[in-house]
Formats: sequence, C-alpha cells, structure tokens
Amino acid sequence: MADLLFAAHDPGGARCLSAIAEAAQTRGDRVQFLADGPAKEIWDGEGKATFSTPEEVTTPDLLITGTGFSAYERSLWSRYPSLAIIEAWTNFTLRFTNDEGDIVLPSAIGVIDDQSRAHLKSKPWCNVPLHIVGQPHLDVLVPRIIECRANRQASSGRVVFFSEPIEQDYGRDARGYNQYDIVDMVADKMIGHNLIIKPHPREPVEPWLEKEKTLQLAVTDEDTFTLVCDADGVLGMTTMVLLEAGLAGAPTLSLQMGRKDVSNPAVDRYIPYVTGREELGQALEIFTSSLAEAEQSKHDHLFAGAQFKALEAIDKCLG
Repeated sequence: MADLLFAAHDPGGARCLSAIAEAAQTRGDRVQFLADGPAKEIWDGEGKATFSTPEEVTTPDLLITGTGFSAYERSLWSRYPSLAIIEAWTNFTLRFTNDEGDIVLPSAIGVIDDQSRAHLKSKPWCNVPLHIVGQPHLDVLVPRIIECRANRQASSGRVVFFSEPIEQDYGRDARGYNQYDIVDMVADKMIGHNLIIKPHPREPVEPWLEKEKTLQLAVTDEDTFTLVCDADGVLGMTTMVLLEAGLAGAPTLSLQMGRKDVSNPAVDRYIPYVTGREELGQALEIFTSSLAEAEQSKHDHLFAGAQFKALEAIDKCLG
C-alpha cells in the first residue's frame, strides 16, 4: 500500500489521473488530490476531497501529475519523487519548458505509446525514465460512452463542436487557423442542423457568445460526457474529445482547414479529418450523412488495460 498524491491543472491531466487514482484506490493505495484551475473544478465536481496547496497534504510516497501548459505541475516536481503523465500525443517539449525557456523535469515520465516514448527519448534534454502507460482516461471512458450511446433515446438533433483555445495557446500564425476561423467556415454549411458550441474550460466564452448572435448556433455549458453521449455527431479540431467520441462509434469529423502541420497524430490516425477549405463541403456531407448510420465502436487495443499499465509505472517509480 502506497501513499499517492495526484495533482493537475488542465482538464486532460485531471481526467487521465482520475482513471489512475480509481485503480489505485481499488487495490488499496491511499490517495490525495491537489489541484488548481480547471482540474480543481473537475475533481470537486466528481466529489473528490481536493486540496489547493501543497502545505495541506500529507507527504506522499509518490506524486503523480498531469503535464499541462501552466507552471502548476512543474512547480511541484521538485518537492517529491514524481511521475508526470503525458495524456496526449502532442507538445512534448512545451510541457517541460518553464516561462524562462528552461527544461524542468519530474523524476519519471509516463507516455501513451512506443512512438511517444521514442520521440521523447530522442530529445537530448530528456534524461529521466520513460514508462508506457497507454491512455487511462480513454481506457475507462470509451466503454462508458459506448454503453451510454447504446441506451440513449431518440435522436437529439444536435451536432456539437468542441472548441480548444487555439488562438490563446498558439495563434493563427502557428497553426494556420484558430477556433473562430473554423466555425466561421462551418456554420453556414450546417444550417438545418442544431449546431452547438462547447467552449474549452481554458478559453473565454465571450467571443462565442458574440458568434451566437451572428451565426445560427448555440453555446452550451453542459458537461462534456453528457454532450458526447447525447450528440448525433461531434465536430472539433484536435481535441481529445474527438477520440473519445470516435472510438465509441459516434460520427466525428476533425476540422483543420489551413493547418500547417500535424498537431495531434492520433486524430489523423483514428478520426476522419479535413485540411483543405475546398474539401470542407464534401467532408461535411459525408459527416452529416453518417449521423443516421448504425454506430461501430473503434475502441483500440492500445487503450485497453491502461489503468493497470499506469499502476505498473507507479510501482516501478516506488521501487
């Protein structure tokens, strides 16, 4: 039995760590939760007893964190032996770079797959152990979505666009588009469908409320799980929600018109995507025609057992 402290700031890290903590508690480990920002809202909403400062927690045997873009997790790694989990396939260097441009590392890093491990291992600055842990959040969530969608009632008539803070995190020049550009291109082609925008927790809602007035769409603050379960179809750019929905069998389409490079290779691997503006109309026709089709789960073996792979990584870190 180990004393484990889970800490996160961003939503992706919080959800991934929730899945690991669930498995750790089941086997008898003692767990604590430390969070800030969107992660605290998520964990508080899940009923977790979440602390706000390190001074409030009991010293753990191991700290397990997310790897968000804020300085929050990085500020904790030097306090305890630490395992930082990368829950996505992107922005590896950015996750370990502080505001001064210096690399800050935990004691060990958990990654999703062999490709991610090889990518990090090739970095001259990465000199800590690397553990393959899969994607625990998808391991837990996708079967739940499959069950929920199988039991849902009549069509909701809703197509949900899950936004990301592209403009705030990167800017149009870096990505080739931002979230507002994408919706501007899509909205007039989705007339006749109930298009709903789900803002990301880290982006301002005000620009979307302005678009609600000028475009035929609605903005929602419903929780992501409910939206994915109820939606007829899911649109997005490179968000992990596309993977959650698509692997469960829901109709999905990744909108990356004008992109300069591959931002999330897993989206390209598992989700239909469109990169050219001239191809958008046809891609949306295919997408909307699939809304009435029978769903086929694409839950990949990559994610099965990820909770327990993460526990194995924890045990290795504990020695």
